[in-house]
Amino acid sequence: MPVPVMANTNPLHTISNMFDSRAQFPDWERRVVDHFTKELAMPDASSTIPSLNLVQNHSIMDGQLVRFRCMVQDMFDPEFYLAQYQVRNTKDGSMRTLCGRYRDVVSCGPGEELVTDGAECETRDRLALYCVSPPGEAGWVVDHFRRLGGVEAGPSGTRTNNLKRALEGEAGEMEVESEASADPALGGSEISKKQKSEVSGSCPPGQLQGGQQPSLNLPLPSSHGRASIVKLYDVKDGDIKLNDLIEVVGIVSLDPTMAAPEGDDEMGNSPSLPPPSLVPRLHVLSFSHLAHNNPLLPTAAPFPPLQEVAKVELLTILTTCMLGDKLAAEYLLLHLISKVYLRKDVLVLGKLSLNLHNMTTHEEWPKRLATLLSLLTTNSHYLPLTRDTLDNTSFTPKKDFEANRLVSGSLQLGPS
Repeated sequence: MPVPVMANTNPLHTISNMFDSRAQFPDWERRVVDHFTKELAMPDASSTIPSLNLVQNHSIMDGQLVRFRCMVQDMFDPEFYLAQYQVRNTKDGSMRTLCGRYRDVVSCGPGEELVTDGAECETRDRLALYCVSPPGEAGWVVDHFRRLGGVEAGPSGTRTNNLKRALEGEAGEMEVESEASADPALGGSEISKKQKSEVSGSCPPGQLQGGQQPSLNLPLPSSHGRASIVKLYDVKDGDIKLNDLIEVVGIVSLDPTMAAPEGDDEMGNSPSLPPPSLVPRLHVLSFSHLAHNNPLLPTAAPFPPLQEVAKVELLTILTTCMLGDKLAAEYLLLHLISKVYLRKDVLVLGKLSLNLHNMTTHEEWPKRLATLLSLLTTNSHYLPLTRDTLDNTSFTPKKDFEANRLVSGSLQLGPS
């Protein structure tokens, strides 16, 4: 099935034009960044760019601008690519130089061949990251971003809350299975099978189901979870770290030739990656760090001032959830607003863990509390601490040296 290509407003065409004028403007790479930075700074510019968090992969086109709100799940070795290359016309022998920046494959027209040892060929490296949707992102956050972007939900809605279903009398065995109904565009049946196998202990999160179907390698199961291989240019060391929450805008690459079998890697050190139809490649033109993923707050300071009435109302709600225990509600509120502000060796400052026990004999109370917290916070996840869960769940990420990838764990989460 051919990959659709944009007929107009193609960013690669703009980049090619700037590359062709490199003799007049040697700093053409800086001009590309400045041009798109200016375009993206225009009012309502972001609303016209589709988000990988909200649209299905089959609805985006190869070579178009997209944005992605994500967490850095894995950092690969630097990737070498042809920054510029030459192609030869097989009929008359003429040669022309093309730009390989922001591309995954070289472009050779009919009757042309790649010249690997051309005088103007140049090899560079770029940073490749494996990024996933923010783990445990609440359904109301996704719905609000969808309304802001003018994206309509599918016929089955955006998310099914398994906590709510269980409260309405669903079988208790569903509480640690799929967080929502299967999504055909994401290979939902495979994801559902993977999650069920995690409960039975057959494989840890993020690994392949039977070694056949690729996985999105999400730290937490999610019906609206997305993944992308993000490729950045001219990024300094330390600008982006593992588990950082970022938003990127770039050119999506969906060329099916990148879905090559593992055996095609001659060096043997390239990571085993899903095909671009499942995990698109994204060549970044602009990125920014996110302090939070709350759509009701500005992306950066200054934030709205706190109001005392909000604290009183929130404590009233939490006190009711704590069965009238106001002290427990105070501790729960402090737990929710606590934030790690310093890590040094084994010292972690700002963390406030909370353990509530002997609150009630009602078996559904923890699940009801988790449902409420998912409505008050942007990220949460209900994980029953049963013996089977503790024995079979992978909590910390582990390096898979055969696939050369970091297999996610349930506790690989973004900053909070």
